Amino acid sequence: MVIRGIRKNLYEPLCKALLERAQLEPLSASFTVTMQIDGEELVLRLQPDSHHRLVILQALLIERQGGAPRVTLITDGPSLSAYLGILLEQTLRRCRAS
Repeated sequence: MVIRGIRKNLYEPLCKALLERAQLEPLSASFTVTMQIDGEELVLRLQPDSHHRLVILQALLIERQGGAPRVTLITDGPSLSAYLGILLEQTLRRCRAS
């Protein structure tokens, strides 16, 4: 789990943009966002925090080659931090473009 503080003026637009592309689950405080990095599919489990922070709980790396997909659970801090940073940058870039 990694917690990232978000500047107050960016927090609301960022959460709104993330929720627009997220998969929500009933009765859950977290949501799932799928993203592509270098042709790899990643599924990120995120949870917004009331103190202008975003928490990444875990990530799944999905490799689709041939038959059934191979799924790897990622929970180490440095990887989660990097994935969250990439997601935030992509999302903020989209917010600024629209």
